[in-house]
Amino acid sequence: MATLRFFATPEEQYEWLKHYFQPEVMWCVVRDKTRDPYRWWTVQSPEELTLFAHHAPHSLAVCVVLGWYDLGEPRWRRVSLDTGGEYEDIDFFSSHGIEIYLSLYSFEDQHLLFEGWMAVGRPSDYQSLGYNPEQLYRRFRQLERQWRKLMDCSYTPVYRGIAVMRAVPVPYSAGVSYGAVQWCLSGGRLKSALTYAVYDVVPIHQAKQYERALRQFQCPEGTQRCRRCKGGGEIVLEGKVQRCAACDGRGCASISTKWCPHCEGSGSVLVPLYSDRLMVQDCPFCGGRGIIA
Repeated sequence: MATLRFFATPEEQYEWLKHYFQPEVMWCVVRDKTRDPYRWWTVQSPEELTLFAHHAPHSLAVCVVLGWYDLGEPRWRRVSLDTGGEYEDIDFFSSHGIEIYLSLYSFEDQHLLFEGWMAVGRPSDYQSLGYNPEQLYRRFRQLERQWRKLMDCSYTPVYRGIAVMRAVPVPYSAGVSYGAVQWCLSGGRLKSALTYAVYDVVPIHQAKQYERALRQFQCPEGTQRCRRCKGGGEIVLEGKVQRCAACDGRGCASISTKWCPHCEGSGSVLVPLYSDRLMVQDCPFCGGRGIIA
């Protein structure tokens, strides 16, 4: 999947979309889960984009799908709910659209801004369905270049840790808009879309210093880089950020550490989900800790 991860204020994104969306050659549908988790709104004019949510209880709450009529029109499929009933969901691949999950403010914490992303599927996914994704990928790259103009290249996000405060913060490869930088400099923070991580922003030259320091880091004699936390000192287990038990939060584990033979110390395994899909879950043999007693 081709993906661009970013942080931007909703105001910036909606204003950008208003100028980019051209109803005469493009189509646009929006799912706003703060209103209805299953409904898609068809946008007829750019001004309608300002009606959707700026705040949300979680990330990935508002999805905008853009497409071009010369590549295809929105196609829909019926999806069954576990609770019964059905709803119409967009058939992402046959519609040849580009999805943008907007970066939104948090409902619960006024100082958090959720991560957003822009994506299209993997070429192999389209090809397996008999579609040629070449034109779609060309449009995605054009859209991506235009979207990057929102980003302030002089700043970058960094992660400082939660369970273990890192001596050297870790830079995160996501774009940060001019508005999001000002949001952070005024006391706001950035929240990952998929993990527990909360980021600050620092000037790019400072982030490069952090990267150099991280590359020079070496474990003391008699220890090795921890397989479970990969040197970070903390892990996510049972939905909580915890100090890594394999290295006690130091990032380096003893060479005598007994790693779990089933997950090889990673703490996770792949299990079949459906068809040819796989799902990552905590290793049942070590409880996700990566080590055995």
